[in-house]
Amino acid sequence: MKRREVLKALLAAPLAGAVSSCAKWSHYHPRKHAVLRVILQGPFAVIVHKNEGNRITAYVPIDPDNLHEFRFQKLSREKDVQAPPRYQFELKTKGLADSTRSFYIDRCFDDARVQISNWKAEPSGYFVNLDLPAPQVISFIPPAETVTFRHGVKRTGHMPANHVLEYRIDDLDDVYLHSPQGRHKPTPCDDLVKTYNAYRAEEETSHQRTLPGETMSSPMQPPDLCSDSDVHTFFLGVGVSPDRPRGDKAAHGLSFFNSQLLPSLHDKSAAFEKELESIGDNGDLSPGRDNTSRTPGLTAAIWRGPARPMLRPISYIEDCKAPGLIAVTP
Repeated sequence: MKRREVLKALLAAPLAGAVSSCAKWSHYHPRKHAVLRVILQGPFAVIVHKNEGNRITAYVPIDPDNLHEFRFQKLSREKDVQAPPRYQFELKTKGLADSTRSFYIDRCFDDARVQISNWKAEPSGYFVNLDLPAPQVISFIPPAETVTFRHGVKRTGHMPANHVLEYRIDDLDDVYLHSPQGRHKPTPCDDLVKTYNAYRAEEETSHQRTLPGETMSSPMQPPDLCSDSDVHTFFLGVGVSPDRPRGDKAAHGLSFFNSQLLPSLHDKSAAFEKELESIGDNGDLSPGRDNTSRTPGLTAAIWRGPARPMLRPISYIEDCKAPGLIAVTP
């Protein structure tokens, strides 16, 4: 789910215009002078309410195994704070440019996008729930997970493991994410760079202890990452502990996607269509195999497909291997 290099990719992507790791379509990343990005890292279902001006409901169902941890505006969980078991947020339209017109959904979500007939919220609620206005763009941080669908002719596809909802900012002073715990301002790009650098320094020792022999990926290069655009972000991540074995993470991710995320759509046809046989490199959980695509980051000018080997071993902060969904209502 939320991975070590997610901030590196987030900050570098606006400057690169890179092509994402899906097989057919170019990854669209528009340049804007003032941008708000709501990054949803992990198994979020994003419901697009077409008959309500493309308003967004985004949520993560409750995990019956109680393995999920929540991150907000940081890469690590607050260890000494008793957080509430449920998290609710609302982004109001004040301070944002109007975006009720039809918006762009990255074509790399084609395998993760479904049309549903009648979505309804769970009366018991969700682990994380957001009420958001219509964005200008729904994009993602590459790469996408390789998946194999269970039903019909067995085929592989690609599902992003995160969503990035982009908004134009009219007045930053009026932009808040509201929750029962208060109002939250977005994080400036420069502060994310500092957070990334500090967190990486702390994780060097932990990485060597938990994954001995695996080299950490190269650190983010700091010059001019924030100079071309005024970017502000809300970062929300859901994942499992980094200390869990990789095979357990993959098995949990597949089970959560099929047994919790898909049924939450309340559309049997859509759930049947998207049910997965495996997530990652053909479900191969043999020792030494990472069983995912590649670390999020800038990709080459032409994507070469999942068969291309990784250039270096990669480690993750937490990752239950479950991708997310986009469901569009009538």
